[in-house]
Amino acid sequence: MLLVVPGPACEMLAPDKGAYVSVLTWAASETEYRSKVVPVMNEYCLDVVEITGVEPFTQREARGTVPDDLFEIAERISSPKHVIYGTFYTFPRVM
Repeated sequence: MLLVVPGPACEMLAPDKGAYVSVLTWAASETEYRSKVVPVMNEYCLDVVEITGVEPFTQREARGTVPDDLFEIAERISSPKHVIYGTFYTFPRVM
């Protein structure tokens, strides 16, 4: 799960909002995950504040804690280069 806030030129989130979003990609480690995900978020002018819960999809699936929207995302990943994000769950933030 990523916690993101909008950068100055962001068009995805209002300046007074933050968001949590699940992002899936193929990665062998948290370092590799970060190196693939952060640049993609930066392309949308989103600043990554925090990354939590990085783990293989199969482990999360085995625990039965995968929301339906993540299954849909997982089905779309067909290349190790893909970085696919889910729903942005926004919240007001103090500026």
